[in-house]
Formats: sequence, structure tokens, C-alpha cells
Amino acid sequence: MALIASIKHAVHQWRFNWAAKNGPSYRFYLRYVYQPKPGSVDALIDAWSKTKTKFTVLQVGANDGFTHDPVQKWAKRDAWQGVLLEPQPHVVANYTRKMYAAHPDIHVVNAALSEQDGTTKLYKISFSNDRWASGLSRFDKASLEQLIAEGRLDKRIRKNGAKPPKDTAQWIDAIDVPVISFPTLIAKYPILQKTDLLMIDTEGFDGEVIRMFPFEEIQPALVVFEDMHLSADDLQRAHGRLAQFGYRCQRSGPNTIAWLSSLESLVQGNLNA
Repeated sequence: MALIASIKHAVHQWRFNWAAKNGPSYRFYLRYVYQPKPGSVDALIDAWSKTKTKFTVLQVGANDGFTHDPVQKWAKRDAWQGVLLEPQPHVVANYTRKMYAAHPDIHVVNAALSEQDGTTKLYKISFSNDRWASGLSRFDKASLEQLIAEGRLDKRIRKNGAKPPKDTAQWIDAIDVPVISFPTLIAKYPILQKTDLLMIDTEGFDGEVIRMFPFEEIQPALVVFEDMHLSADDLQRAHGRLAQFGYRCQRSGPNTIAWLSSLESLVQGNLNA
């Protein structure tokens, strides 16, 4: 199992480096080979991006900018501009910034969103910095403890050849990470005033991002957020806030897709009902 995990990690790292370098072969792959799954959110974004000469994205929870990432293919292929937020410093330093080093119009910000600028605690898996582990980091310690108590990490641990401490109480680290408010973020990056796509994946904090986002001033045509970790009440509140600003909402797998009327024909043509 450890050997298989090691081989998979090496292959993943090669693919990451291939994408990060953005050489001729990768650009050819994105433009002529890669095809998103029909009826998927990727298919919708693919079709939409092809219609625009200037596309602006705000991604909240970018992680490594590669694994299961819904942004980087189109950002690279179609020269998007935008801001990507990721609070984990080791992820940003070793992955996200490397992925976008050749793309000066994509700004990687090592921070999470909050009501106020400052720092906060983020809870992460203590014994691995691999992508499967960093993707579980969150602000709610209790939800991470619950995953561990229910044995829902065991399969991932075995699959990735990780070696956790025997005491599960030592499986979680708390780290201080920077946080930034929307007013500060938008003042620093004025391009966000014309955000087209708001993409959120924050392991349960998505509803708070929807609550804080200044829809009164900025209305992205498309909003995608992970809803699988939200309670029914939190999801209803998120949908309700979006509806206040004219968005239609539809659940798609682990996500909610919300769009304005300007995208209606593209949604109907590219997203499964």
C-alpha cells in the first residue's frame, strides 16, 4: 500500500509541475484535448469563458490550485484575471503560488475571509501536508473531530500510506492564519468589482462567505459553493440571500450553483437540470 501511495504521489507531482509550467504541451492539452464532462459545472464554465474576452474570478478556498480544481484550466487557457484565497501558508508557498507563477493577472492571497482583518485559528490534520489532508482543514474543530471519531478518515489514511499517532487526540493541529475582510480585499484588488465567477470551497464555511459577500455592490453572474457540509437551515439561508439579489439556485452534486438571468441560456444549454 505504501508503494502504491508513493507512486501515485509521484505521478500527481509530475502532473502538477506540468500544469504549473504551462508549457506548449499543457496549453495544447487545454485547448484541443481536454473536454469537461457534459452537463457539469465545468462544461458551463467552459462554454461561458469562451464567450468573454475578459473574465474575472474570485476563488475562496483555492488549496493547491490543481487537485479537483474548477478554476485553473480555464484561467490558464483563457488568460483570466482574479484573486484566489487560501489560508494555509504551506499550501500557498509550495503549491498555489507555483501553479500561478506564470500568470501575473491571477493574485494568490494567503488569507481566509472574515468580518475583520487579523488572524484566526485553522484546524488541520497534524500528520500530513498532502492534498488529501490539507483539503480537510477548517475553522470548525468539532466537525473535524467528528470525522475522526466516525472513522471517516481511515480509508484515506490507508490509501495514502499515512502514519497517524495512535492517540487520535493528536491528529489535529491548530495554526494561526491571516484573515481579510471583503472591504479590504476589494480595495486592494479593484478588479473584483467586476467579478464574473465567485467560487467557494471552504469545508463548511461556505454559508458564512455567502453571508459576508457584498452582493449589494458586486453581483457575479455565477456563484458556486460547496453545500455538503451545511445544515439544512444554513443552506436555506444561503439560498435565501442569493434569491434576494435575483439568483436562481440549483444543487449539483456537493455544490449549489446560483446564476443571474444573464446566464440563463448558457445554464440551460450546458448544465443538467
